[in-house]
Amino acid sequence: MTKPTTEDRIKVALDHGLTKEYFIDFLKSLLENARYADEKFQRSIFLLLLSMLAFEFLLRASIPEASIGPFKLTDLSPLQKFTPVVVAYFYYSTSSLGVMRRYLVISIESIIKIFYQPAWDNYFSYLQLPPSSFVVEELIDQYSKGLFSKVRRFMQAIIAFTVLIMPLAFEVYAYYQCFYRFGIKDFFTWASLAASIPMLVGAVGIVYHFLQEME
Repeated sequence: MTKPTTEDRIKVALDHGLTKEYFIDFLKSLLENARYADEKFQRSIFLLLLSMLAFEFLLRASIPEASIGPFKLTDLSPLQKFTPVVVAYFYYSTSSLGVMRRYLVISIESIIKIFYQPAWDNYFSYLQLPPSSFVVEELIDQYSKGLFSKVRRFMQAIIAFTVLIMPLAFEVYAYYQCFYRFGIKDFFTWASLAASIPMLVGAVGIVYHFLQEME
């Protein structure tokens, strides 16, 4: 059985009494939420990369102590052990926000396609979305044709796959380093791993569910 698309759901809602005016107001809310989601999504990607770099810095740098405000840390091993948890959190956050952003864009596109077909045919809907590198790539995809379009989509697929896999590979690397440095019996390393696993599994599950829905 074919899954109903967002357009199908909107048409069913119209048949059950929701008006065009309702969806126009709804479109305004979606655009506002898309701007907010896009900001948080880009911030989450930046913090994910920053936390990965922080772990590598703590691993390689020879720093005997560090100061955080009025507090002074003479042992940096707790930071090394629990930085992978921060990476796992931002990986979960990035996955969640990325999927939410895509759902919002799909809903925006569907409403415009139903009520403003000429705007949809001329790709005006992308100009209403929050300006970002993601929107620019989507807009270029719509205007580009032939081999260039296929190459761009192939590169986008590689980038998306890398963003999805790289943090998982980093977590394997990070916990290998922690167990190697602090021993296989270190309680805090195991506690860090136990805290990270649900977020990592949750992030992969969210993306997997989204891809299943899009089939």
